Amino acid sequence: MRTALRYHASMAVIGGALALMGLATLSSWTVSVPAVLLSVGGVGMVLATGYEVVLADDPTIPDDRLVNVVTIGAVLTVLGGLLTLLS
Repeated sequence: MRTALRYHASMAVIGGALALMGLATLSSWTVSVPAVLLSVGGVGMVLATGYEVVLADDPTIPDDRLVNVVTIGAVLTVLGGLLTLLS
């Protein structure tokens, strides 16, 4: 159960960070293709993760090694997003 929670929470964090970075760019009235794609992709990741957790009877969980990589990716995505927004 902990592995599933960590995997899905990490995916939601990555999607949320991507969406926030895209929306931060769009909120400054700078409309560009990468900003729109970041926003749409990030929101899509959050919605897909929510759907998988709430509506699926048995959410799929990949191998433990991939869960570790996704967790590290979530931490790096949040750090990169903070650095981008602070600069």
